[in-house]
Amino acid sequence: SDSFGRKLFIYISIVIQAAAIIAMVFLPKGFLYTIICFFVFGIGYGIYLAVDSALVNDFLPNNDQYAKDLGIWNISTTLPTVAFTPFAGFLLDMFQQLGEKVKIFDLGYIIVYNLAAALILLSAIFVRKIAGKFKKNVQDLRDPDDDVNLLKDLSNYDL
Repeated sequence: SDSFGRKLFIYISIVIQAAAIIAMVFLPKGFLYTIICFFVFGIGYGIYLAVDSALVNDFLPNNDQYAKDLGIWNISTTLPTVAFTPFAGFLLDMFQQLGEKVKIFDLGYIIVYNLAAALILLSAIFVRKIAGKFKKNVQDLRDPDDDVNLLKDLSNYDL
């Protein structure tokens, strides 16, 4: 993500996750398809977690308060998950009951999974709003004296 930009990898992860969720809804039902879809989703989510963490660290407002800022970021990512889970359960139950009446027995899952995919795709709009320039450059954080000191330390060893 350092070479191509973090937002590109966020977009790729969003597409992978959404595609895996949508595929789970429309592929034939079965254990193997479910495992494959969750595996693909996990790849997308892994990309997202790694690059999102790097992106957040690039834009933290105050170098002296990293711990506090990362704590706030963690709450901002965890709180929607905690808040949405009971709502998703309510939707699942409501549409499952409706699905039984109209003979679509997995209607609740279709609705909840498509809603999850839509929210993941919607997140791309918010990522787009992130400024393209980093607040700080990784090279600016490196102390050039570290290289000199490392070379001095290595010269003390018989290699």
